[in-house]
Amino acid sequence: MRKALLLVVLLGMATFALAQKVVLTGKIVEQGSNEPLIGATAVLLNPEDSSQVSGAAAMNDGVFRIPAVKVGSYILRISYIGY
Repeated sequence: MRKALLLVVLLGMATFALAQKVVLTGKIVEQGSNEPLIGATAVLLNPEDSSQVSGAAAMNDGVFRIPAVKVGSYILRISYIGY
C-alpha cells in the first residue's frame, strides 16, 4: 500500500512539473549603441511549424515580458520597424 501511494504521489509531481509555466523576459537593444528599441516585438514560435505561440512588445526601457509560457523549446523572433 505504501509503494502504491508513493507511486501516485510521484506521478502527481511529474504531471505538475510538466504543466509548469514560466515568464520569459528580455531586453531588446540596438547593436552597437545598446539603446533600447521601444516597441520592438518579441514573438515565440513553435519550432515544428513556426506557428505563433505568444508575443509581446518592448516597453520604454526595451524590456519585454511574455507570461504563462509552457516549459519547452521555441524559436524567438525579434522584429523592429524603424528608421
